[in-house]
Amino acid sequence: MKGLWNAFRKDIHRHKIEMNGFWAVEPHKDQCFHKHALMYVNKKYYDELVILINKHFRHSENAVRIEEIDTTKSKATSYVMKYLTKSFNMDFELKGGVLNIDKLEISNHKKVRAVQALWSVRRYAMFGVKNTLSLWRELKRKSFLKGKNEALDKAFMFVERNDFVGFSMFVNGKLKIRRVFNEVQIMKNDLLGDVFGKSLIGKYIIDLETNEVIDIKSTCKVVDASSLDAAAI
Repeated sequence: MKGLWNAFRKDIHRHKIEMNGFWAVEPHKDQCFHKHALMYVNKKYYDELVILINKHFRHSENAVRIEEIDTTKSKATSYVMKYLTKSFNMDFELKGGVLNIDKLEISNHKKVRAVQALWSVRRYAMFGVKNTLSLWRELKRKSFLKGKNEALDKAFMFVERNDFVGFSMFVNGKLKIRRVFNEVQIMKNDLLGDVFGKSLIGKYIIDLETNEVIDIKSTCKVVDASSLDAAAI
């Protein structure tokens, strides 16, 4: 399963499809695992994404089921929590009004965790959010960016509500962080030749729809503390 997922992600990158989301792994009663994935993707990539999903995972007729979330019926977060709770403390439900005494002490999450621990399987993870998470953190601590861009102001609305899922859905395909580096020589005439590293010289938010560039750097200046002491005297 891990190999299939990695090959799928490489194919996504090769086709330049920007996608992020969440996956959770769940065992069947025979301890065979299957994966649920919630994917946020721009509508223009939807058909291509479906083709790639079927290419990598449809080894049989019933191997893959793809559903578009109907937001009028339920939110994406509800879908995610449904599978997260199976990894946490959620007890078995009654079936036919009969309580199985064997299930009284061992809750569902303990059984799931036991199987996952036995086979060293990771239970859940987010994917494709590195840039989204960086953007979220920048807006969390840099409120002075408000008013710089219309899309950025809408993104701030999700940050202020602490709604990361809604934020991820909104910024995907709209906003992106880009870092600019300068090559710096670290060592000269080393055994293997000159050694170079890179130094961050700028960080920007790109509005992908208008191509507007917003400098993330604060307008504040760093000054020597001793000059402040002298001014106070």
